[in-house]
Amino acid sequence: ENLLRAKVGKKTSSDDAKSNTVFEALILNERAYLRTELDGNLAVAIEEASRSVALDVNSYNLDTLGWVQFKSGQFEEAIENLGRSLQTPESAASGTTYYHLGAAYQESGDLEKARFYFKEALRRDLLWWEFLDLQKRCPDCGM
Repeated sequence: ENLLRAKVGKKTSSDDAKSNTVFEALILNERAYLRTELDGNLAVAIEEASRSVALDVNSYNLDTLGWVQFKSGQFEEAIENLGRSLQTPESAASGTTYYHLGAAYQESGDLEKARFYFKEALRRDLLWWEFLDLQKRCPDCGM
């Protein structure tokens, strides 16, 4: 990024401000995810994830917000934000987001949609612990 700016022109203070905002959003996102998985303080995690999305709307921040909402039992909100994550232009459509969305649909009672998203997750990259949980959640999803 800095090389590109050097070729195009000088770095402006607005570039610095945007970089700082994106960096702050990244830190908030990572803290929210780790807090959700390791600490369990979901109220603080939702606040951090929400602030992260407010600073930088991207697929990763939306996925984290949706996952924290899922862990907090806010399934409708989780489904909305996880769905938004898949619709962002930069979305890598990772298996993790599909797995998260499948889990949210499952817990909300929509087993047909849950199964669809679990199968989509299996077609993409998944972390090993997500794969193991998906096996428990949907043993007949064709693993």
